[in-house]
Order: sequence, then C-alpha cells, then structure tokens
Amino acid sequence: MNKSYEHWESQFLDDMVIKFEFSGNDAVAFKQRLLLDNSLKNQSQLNQELQKNEKNEKCEFSSNTLRDCWHKKIYPVLKKHGFDYQDKKNPNGKYDKSWEGVIKWLREEMFPEYIENIAPRTTIELWQELSTKAENNSDISLEIAGQK
Repeated sequence: MNKSYEHWESQFLDDMVIKFEFSGNDAVAFKQRLLLDNSLKNQSQLNQELQKNEKNEKCEFSSNTLRDCWHKKIYPVLKKHGFDYQDKKNPNGKYDKSWEGVIKWLREEMFPEYIENIAPRTTIELWQELSTKAENNSDISLEIAGQK
C-alpha cells in the first residue's frame, strides 16, 4: 500500500477537516491552503482562485477571508489539537505559526498515525502488507494447518 503523504493528501486533509470540525469557509480555507498544488501561491493568488472556484458556491471569499479563517478559527482549533507553534517574534516554540508550519506539523505528527490506521483496500494491498509484516518478523514461523 502506498503510504506517501502525496498519495493520501486530499483524503487526509478531508479527514482532518472532519476531525477538527471545520465547515464552510474554514474547511475550504484549511484544505486549499495546505494542498501541495497550492504551496507556491501567495495568499492573494489563492484568494482570487477561491473567489472564482465554482466548487465553493456555498462559501463566499473576499480578499480577507482566507486570512480571517486562519487567524480566527483554524489556528485556535489546531492549538487545541496539539499544534504547538511559535510566533515569528518568539523562536522558542515548536512550529512556525504559518500554514507552512501547519503542513510540517500535520506531516510529522498527524499523518504517521493516520496512515497506520488506514486499512488496505485491495487484495494486492493486503498481500503486500502481509508480505511486509512477514519480512519484518522473519524470526516467527508459521505452521500451516493440515500439513505434517
């Protein structure tokens, strides 16, 4: 089973939206700002794209919506879930209080646990997981039923 962040990114972020109970503009702002495809876009470019995007017809994005969502709702919720951040002025914290810091936190602390709890979906993935476990436990022997 592919366990890379890139492979699971969209589903992972969708599940984090549910976990953190974001909705409306907050859910859109959270996911869209953190997608790797949007990492090179500045706030203004992303805001413009979100204003045009038909998928967000239930959400209204003004020029300040993205920033407001992050500062008023997203950062406080993430802090309650263990996002230990530093302000730019205070270098003693764990992560930078920016969306880049959130990506780093999600990838390093939340994603490893998340990916371990995803069950394989296909027969091939099940066999790959079984094979990997067998390789990692080569000192364990299996007794096949019915053979003598």
